[in-house]
Amino acid sequence: MCQKSNRFRSKYTSYRLEQKNLFWQNSLVWFNRKNEAFKILFDAAYGKNRIRDLSVIMDRKLAFFHYLLGAEKEFVVKPSRKLAVGLSQNLYVPLEKEFNYQPYQSTKENIFATKIAQPDFAYDATPKIDLKCNVSYIFDQKKIRYELFGNFSQTWLLNSTYKRQAEYNGRANHVVLAGLNVYY
Repeated sequence: MCQKSNRFRSKYTSYRLEQKNLFWQNSLVWFNRKNEAFKILFDAAYGKNRIRDLSVIMDRKLAFFHYLLGAEKEFVVKPSRKLAVGLSQNLYVPLEKEFNYQPYQSTKENIFATKIAQPDFAYDATPKIDLKCNVSYIFDQKKIRYELFGNFSQTWLLNSTYKRQAEYNGRANHVVLAGLNVYY
C-alpha cells in the first residue's frame, strides 16, 4: 500500500526545456533643464534553447540573436505631467535550427506535432524585423505615478520558412497594446 501511494505522489514529466540565454539591456538618458528625458535604447540577446518532448518523441533546438535599437523623448505638458513618444526597431535572426520528430507507435501523424509544434517551430526559425511606436502619458498624484501607454508594432517575416509550414498571407502582423502602469 505504501508503494502505491508513493507512485501517486511522484510526478511524471515527459517535457524538458533547456534554456541558455544571455541578455544585455542598455539605455542612455539625458535630461534637459525642464526635466525632459531623451533616451537611446540598445538591447541585445543570444539564446540557445532545446525542447525535448517524450510523449510525441520530439527534439527541437533553436539558437537565435535578437537586438532592439530605439529612442524615446519626453515632453513636459504641465508640472508633474509628461508625454513620452518613442520609436524602436527589432531584428530577430535564428542562428541554429533543428526539428526532429518521430511518430510514436503509430503510422499516423500526431495532430499536436503537425498542427502546433511544426508551425510554431517554423515561426521561431524565421527571421523577423519589426518597427514599434509607443506613446505614454505620465502623471504623478499623491506620491503615486500613473502611466497610460499605447504601443503599435508591425512585424515582417524576412523569408518563407513559416509560409511553407502554415497558412500565412505574407502581410505584416500588427499588434496594438494599451494599458495603465501604476508605480507606488
